[in-house]
Amino acid sequence: MAISILLVAGCASFAFPTAGPLVGLLTLSISVSVFVAVQPLFWTFPTGYLADRAKAGGIALIGTGNLGGFVAPNLKVWADMHFHSQRAGLYVLATVTVLCAGLISVTNTGPPPALE
Repeated sequence: MAISILLVAGCASFAFPTAGPLVGLLTLSISVSVFVAVQPLFWTFPTGYLADRAKAGGIALIGTGNLGGFVAPNLKVWADMHFHSQRAGLYVLATVTVLCAGLISVTNTGPPPALE
């Protein structure tokens, strides 16, 4: 479920830079809503798929994702400057979203075991 929702956000993010104002606002709203909705699902991955002490390590690894607030804006600025386009950074971030959905689909082996 999270994979398809995240894929929708990635596709909406690809449509945003070239869309007109009305469609752009709609796709931006979809993307942001999906990003906010999917975030809590990532916290269930380590507790659902890892055992014992590895759960704590998995949660700590997700905590390092807070670096995304630093990395993503810098990545966008770098892409804009490197490709000489104000849209390039948005396309890079949309590509990262779609790649993350692909990584989740590869690692997803089924529903997590029942919580105890």
